[in-house]
Amino acid sequence: MSLLAGVARADVTPPVGIMLSGYAARKTPCVGVHDDLTATALYLEKDGVSAGIVAVDVIQMNAEEVAEVRARCQELTGIAAENILLACSHTHGGPVMGAGEGDRLRAAYAECLRWKIAGALCEARQRVVPARVGHTRKEVLFAGNRRERTPDGRTILGFNPHGPTPRFSDLLRFDNAESGEPMALLFQYDCHGTTLTQDNYWVTADYPGFARRFIERQLPGVRAAFLGGCAGNQNPYPRGTFALAERHGARLGAAVFEGALDIEQTREVSRLVVRTLHASLPLEDLPSIATCREQLKAVEAEVEEEMKRATQRAQETGKPASLSWATERRLKDAQERLAAAERGETDLTIPIELQVIALDDIALLSLPGEIFFETGEEIRRRSPFAVTFPVGYANGAIGYVPTQAEVPFGGYEVVQARARRHGLFIRDDADAVLIEQALAALAQARDGR
Repeated sequence: MSLLAGVARADVTPPVGIMLSGYAARKTPCVGVHDDLTATALYLEKDGVSAGIVAVDVIQMNAEEVAEVRARCQELTGIAAENILLACSHTHGGPVMGAGEGDRLRAAYAECLRWKIAGALCEARQRVVPARVGHTRKEVLFAGNRRERTPDGRTILGFNPHGPTPRFSDLLRFDNAESGEPMALLFQYDCHGTTLTQDNYWVTADYPGFARRFIERQLPGVRAAFLGGCAGNQNPYPRGTFALAERHGARLGAAVFEGALDIEQTREVSRLVVRTLHASLPLEDLPSIATCREQLKAVEAEVEEEMKRATQRAQETGKPASLSWATERRLKDAQERLAAAERGETDLTIPIELQVIALDDIALLSLPGEIFFETGEEIRRRSPFAVTFPVGYANGAIGYVPTQAEVPFGGYEVVQARARRHGLFIRDDADAVLIEQALAALAQARDGR
């Protein structure tokens, strides 16, 4: 039996008035919709195995949200929940995610989003035809390493011309085996969805959305879906305007379009495999109760001082007094560490899911966080598959996983936004652990275990 594939799309644009995600500096809701957000679903079936791949224009989904979406997909389609891959584009022009307790608009959107995604996958299943697959990669160069080194030794969010950065976009083309016409394109690039910065209050899919629309204008009838990559330390460069987002999108879209034309012949798929490895990343050691209390006391003193300054500024400006995101995060971490120490917490890990969807010698690997580019490259290099797509921001959202080599340089991804649980950061060598676990998941899929 041939591989069966179907593709469909749902509009998941949020209503005006919802809060946008990705920048803590934004304190007010969005003011309008610049361009639509979508969920593009690809259904695959071969020899009794079925799978769903859904590319969604949102920043990320945590494990609980992924479980909710999968449950609805399984209900509508019959696909086993564990065989569904949810990949987020990581646009910073999309809605704040999560159930939104106490926020009626956010809660309503979250529930609607789940059913929209499930509906798209259900429609894709109804559209199945025999399919063939082809792969290529094309040069794309607008991403830049964002971990800038300053003369005084700090690492800031900026541009580091000497840091590792992606140079290619990988793509898969799915053809209707009966007509020979392309029907779907999956394309990937290791770069944050952050062309628009914190002063943007318009809903946008950022450069991935512009790339998707560019491709589909050139290939009428084809659905293009963007898969985020290992972009934890990569930003579009330059940034700041919709014109730049459109330019980056056109560059990526043009490369993907050219690549789609370069694939002279697609091939039949003899095997579809889906495997999931439930693994974990190690956390740093938990301090003693006494140490945790001292740490909390020190942070509370910082909070008090910052609130004094914020109150003074509020009196001068008329704006509400509030703590910075970083201070709020430190306070919460200190509180969680103390609570963990007092209850004698012994599970000092972050559970993660690593899912592989393989088509013969091509594998998609889900990675549930903001993974550094170098980590993705190492996984690609050591993968047992000829072609591997490490898909970041997929099937979960644990935070940043920096490389051990970058930890000593500090910076946002290391000091403020690193993956954490119980108020504890992941260990400095968590990237090496992740690589080994990812390779184990790929090996299981390759061996059919």
